[in-house]
Amino acid sequence: MIMKRFLPILFFSLIASTCLKAQTIVFEDTFDSYTVGGGVAAQSGWWDTWTGALSADAVVSNAIPASSGTKCAKIQGKTTDLVLPLGPFTSGRYDVQWMMYIPTGAGAYFNAMHLWSSSSSNYEWACQIYTQNTGVTTWTAGGAPGGPVSLPQGMWIKIGITVDLDQNEGKLFLNEQMVQQWLWSLNDGTGGAGYNQLAAIDFFGAAGETGDEDGLYYIDDVKVVESTGAGIDESIAQKFPSVFPNPSSGAVNLEFDGKWTGGSVTISDLMGREVFSEKLALEYKSRALNLDVLEQGIYLVRWEKGSDTYTSRLVIKK
Repeated sequence: MIMKRFLPILFFSLIASTCLKAQTIVFEDTFDSYTVGGGVAAQSGWWDTWTGALSADAVVSNAIPASSGTKCAKIQGKTTDLVLPLGPFTSGRYDVQWMMYIPTGAGAYFNAMHLWSSSSSNYEWACQIYTQNTGVTTWTAGGAPGGPVSLPQGMWIKIGITVDLDQNEGKLFLNEQMVQQWLWSLNDGTGGAGYNQLAAIDFFGAAGETGDEDGLYYIDDVKVVESTGAGIDESIAQKFPSVFPNPSSGAVNLEFDGKWTGGSVTISDLMGREVFSEKLALEYKSRALNLDVLEQGIYLVRWEKGSDTYTSRLVIKK
């Protein structure tokens, strides 16, 4: 029988802010407040395991130099399944970041969930990432395969998942490089429509091309940051150009308000492949694009100007 854990969350902080690009640290953990050799979930009021059983808990370790401080969490073998429950969040933009150390010759696996509960089998995955013992890493996101990329071993690297629930957009960062962008709500198991929410990050002690081998890795400096919208409030969003008609059969117009000069626009598919990009050096009122070559589907239109960015969806129907 598992006793419910009510230990103080010393690392939890909530910062109120009203500035335009406000950020709130929802969760932060360096594992330095825990006892070495003890379980993470057993000592935490936030962490959990896949089924709630402490037999699947990760171990607090000082066996290697931590990314910061002196301690980190050790994820080893498929009996270890540490989960960071979140929300579930249904709106807003969240950056989930952590440092990961994969020893030479070892592999790793982690995923992000739309739906998760330790007391239920009602699950839905958003993305899954597999690292082999050679460092070769592949993934699925929204049901579509990605990779490979090679991750360095024997050193700390930064991992991140950015989820914009308002724009229904997910981004995967491996070793500080964005490797995937996709429609977040897609069910990773089927590639079909799923839940547009963020419920958990799962650190499972598996490895290999399909996660069928035992893995070994360490995590540290886990942080979840909420940004106000996508970094732009509604008044600024309205100043960005629009795409018309939307949905479109392929012929679209970029509609400007007559005051827009500079910046750039990029159109990419849900796998992050760029299909159009242009620097906007001139002042346009309307810019016609012929996108007839694009297949039917959903595309992401990203505007950038200075430090501001804005992403919207373009639907191609044929």
